[in-house]
Amino acid sequence: MAVYRTTFPIVASPEAVWEVLTAFERYPEWNPSLPSISGELRPGSTVSLTLAMPGRPSPKVKARLGDVEPGRRLTWHGNVGGDWLFAGTREFLIECAV
Repeated sequence: MAVYRTTFPIVASPEAVWEVLTAFERYPEWNPSLPSISGELRPGSTVSLTLAMPGRPSPKVKARLGDVEPGRRLTWHGNVGGDWLFAGTREFLIECAV
């Protein structure tokens, strides 16, 4: 399984980063690859996502939230046509570098 990782510094408190990360209705303002996400922010809940794929139709997928640790970590796992066809897990990890 391929793993793609991006790390970058953000000059903000973990609480401020968490607030932006979990304001699903505001994703189009900062995440062009995920113009729509909605659902309840709790472990095990299902969220609806719209993926932006330039030059292609924007697929709508469902993902299940895994870890929801305020100010620290958010994960979800979703697929298109089942895990055997196309699946992805997304992890947002907030680390304070003080």
